Amino acid sequence: RTRRKNAAKAKRAAIARDEALYRASYRCEFVEPDEMRCTTRTGLHCHHIKRRSQGGTDDAWNLMVTCESHHRWIHDNPAESRRRGYLDA
Repeated sequence: RTRRKNAAKAKRAAIARDEALYRASYRCEFVEPDEMRCTTRTGLHCHHIKRRSQGGTDDAWNLMVTCESHHRWIHDNPAESRRRGYLDA
């Protein structure tokens, strides 16, 4: 989907994005295997843990803030991402 039909929904999604960024202290929430959190603060994306196409919402609790490279990693490694809780099973 390229556009939202409802401006109110778009506004709620933007508010949820801002809440997720604030919760994450404006840095990537990805945790490396050695338990170290990524320190990237630029090029941040909001990743849906449960995809909207699968019934997920734009609420802040369903968003994970990631840097561009970790967002790509999550989608390139779905089995490991599900195990770590970055994707909904």
